[in-house]
Parts: sequence; structure tokens; C-alpha cells
Amino acid sequence: MVDKKVNKIIKILLVLVICIAILTVVYVNLPEDKSIDDTTDNNEGQNPPATIIFTATYADEILSYTLEELENLEEFSGSGRYVKADPLPDTVIIKGPYALTGVRFSTILEQFESLPEKYNITITTSDNYPINPYTDDNATGTVDIYDETGNVTETSGSTMILAYKQDDEYITDEETGPLRVGFVGDDIITLSSLWAKLVVSIEIIEV
Repeated sequence: MVDKKVNKIIKILLVLVICIAILTVVYVNLPEDKSIDDTTDNNEGQNPPATIIFTATYADEILSYTLEELENLEEFSGSGRYVKADPLPDTVIIKGPYALTGVRFSTILEQFESLPEKYNITITTSDNYPINPYTDDNATGTVDIYDETGNVTETSGSTMILAYKQDDEYITDEETGPLRVGFVGDDIITLSSLWAKLVVSIEIIEV
């Protein structure tokens, strides 16, 4: 009689062990529940993708830059002023000086594998303001230099720059930056139409 009770207890225990084992296997293999909080936690510490702020194009070659990538190019600083292109009769309006920091256009052009012998540079701004094309000579600093009376004194001695800083501060003004074109040197004066704001891209076109 005792043996039958013992055997019955053993059978019950075996059934319980088997049931527990089955439940354990099923639980382990359940799909993981990805909650919103888990997804948020997994993304913590990851930097958002950097924003492209400038593109340079020649033929099929396209160079795109974030602000950090522009800063990794050779830095250049200088000061410049500009004279208004269409002042009132017998008046001279000069703006500046502006202390600019950025990248020389010649440095940007050096990043292309090859360039034509003669070319123009067209600039696109975020507000689509019409800007006259620049020549390859302009890119290397050949532009009219004015004195404070509004007269041209020479045609060289400047540097064309793509600036991301003005007066040692990043250009955050929504009506100017984050990039602008200027001509700098030893506080030189150039024509206002050569300066461009809200620059987003350039294209080199063979002529």
C-alpha cells in the first residue's frame, strides 16, 4: 500500500517537473517586447546625422560639406569692406569692415580632381537671389579694389572667401548665413555686388 502511494507521488512530481520545463521553454522563446521606452533608450547617446550646408559641383563631380568638414579644410581669415554698387549721385556708401573666417575659394577648387583652364563660378543662395557669375580670375583674387572716395586703385590683392564666421562668431543670422562670400585682405574695399549671403552651393562651368 505504501509503495503504491510512493509511486503515485513520484508520478505526480514527474508530471509537475515536465510541465515546468515546458512552460520555461515556451517563455524563453516568446518574442521580445520592444516598448517605446526601450527604443528611446537604445537611441540615447547617438549623434544626429550631420547636415550638409554647402555643395560644390563640376561636371559629374559633386563635393558636399557639413560645417565641420568645411572647418577641416585650411582656415583663412581677413578683413574687408564693400562699396555700394549704385549709390546716389555724388555719394559713396561703404559698409564694414567685416572680419571673416572661412575657406579660400582656391582651397575649395583644389578639392576637385581637375578643372578646365577657363571657367565661371555660379552661386546659388537659399533665397535664390540672382548673383552674377564669378570668373576664375575672381576666385584667385583679381577684382577691382576701391579707395574711400569710390575710385578704383588696383585690380588685385584680395582673397575670395567662403566664410562661416564673422567677427569671430558663427554666422547664425537667418538673413546672412550660415555661409557668405566676401573679399578680404588688408581691410580692402571691393564692390558690393561681389559679396553674397545665404550661400548654399556653387557650380563650376567651363567657358
